[in-house]
Amino acid sequence: IIASLSLAFYSIISDAITRFSTENDSPLYYGLFLELIFGFIIATILLILANQIENIYNKPLSMIIRITSIVFLFTPFIESIKAFNLGKKRVLKVTIINLILQILLIVLYLLFFYYNRNAIFAALAFVIANIFTFLFILKYISFKKLFCIEKSQLIGRMKKYIKNGFIFGLTKNLYFQIPFLIGGYFVSSVELAFYAFSLSLGMQGIYTFISSLHTIFLPYAVELRSKEDVAKYTSAIIKFGTLMTLILYALILLIVH
Repeated sequence: IIASLSLAFYSIISDAITRFSTENDSPLYYGLFLELIFGFIIATILLILANQIENIYNKPLSMIIRITSIVFLFTPFIESIKAFNLGKKRVLKVTIINLILQILLIVLYLLFFYYNRNAIFAALAFVIANIFTFLFILKYISFKKLFCIEKSQLIGRMKKYIKNGFIFGLTKNLYFQIPFLIGGYFVSSVELAFYAFSLSLGMQGIYTFISSLHTIFLPYAVELRSKEDVAKYTSAIIKFGTLMTLILYALILLIVH
């Protein structure tokens, strides 16, 4: 539920930040402002409807939902800064932010699970990891600029991009989330967890080269290359990505059997 909502509302905004931040940092603060609004609205709705969601799934979810909904107050900062740095070709900073979040998640999950294997502790680990990552990226943000966003032609183009792509942003991740949203109603949480783990293994290879394709089509990358060069790199990414994905799938099948 949390992943579906965050990906749906942040996706197109983060894409817009990456695309338009090549000129200046105003797209960062406009995008961050929008994500904060959506984050606050989603967090409020989840807090209000937690009991109703629990009743629908007939599982003890209300406290977990209330805890994890807190992340919507912090993830807008994390996602916006990552998108901005990607647009500015600061790939190392994006990698460091991702690395910090993932290491914190792994360490906190292990610590909390060692103490108590309860889903509430997993939710707490998720929130704490995002809070610490938020504290790390605060040095990249000027709150003065956040509340003094200048109107410009660039922001106008960004608004149009978000408006035109909003429905696409809402739906493009549903393909992966629907099995969890619907399946959670029919199967146990343990069975759903095994499915999620299996899916994450299978998707790693695909996401790796899809991200590479996304990067090669960023404005600064396209502007520096001819059409022939872009086509050549795109072809190379698809061929290499397909090969690595097939190898990954073969390894998974061997491990499973």
